[in-house]
Amino acid sequence: IVYLLDPNGARLRWAHDAGISNDTERGWVRELEMPLGVGMFGRATQERRVLITGDYLPDPKFAHGADPDRVAREVGIRSMVVAPMDAAAGPLGALGALCHARGRLRRERCGANQGARRPCCARHPECAAHRTVGALTG
Repeated sequence: IVYLLDPNGARLRWAHDAGISNDTERGWVRELEMPLGVGMFGRATQERRVLITGDYLPDPKFAHGADPDRVAREVGIRSMVVAPMDAAAGPLGALGALCHARGRLRRERCGANQGARRPCCARHPECAAHRTVGALTG
């Protein structure tokens, strides 16, 4: 999932996703906007650092918002890694990879598994988290 900052630099807007196969979910996810600092995408963009969670919804390390939490609940996001995208002029937005299994994207696992190139959970073969974590964290 990719969210980009609006021209005013105050809100993130959906830009791209892959792996959301339900047409209804994909439709409303693509309409989302969120303020800078809210959710993992907002915080990663604002602080310009990689964020990792092993269980999105109860994680207290970032400010939750109604829309990002709805995505996590309805799409089934448990683990996620989000990296800021920066340019010389400032932040552009953030890129994230998700997993439907809890606890699969801890910082130490990401480093250990980035060369393994295997899905993080066999039940969800579309999960691209470990295939992209090297680009996000390294």
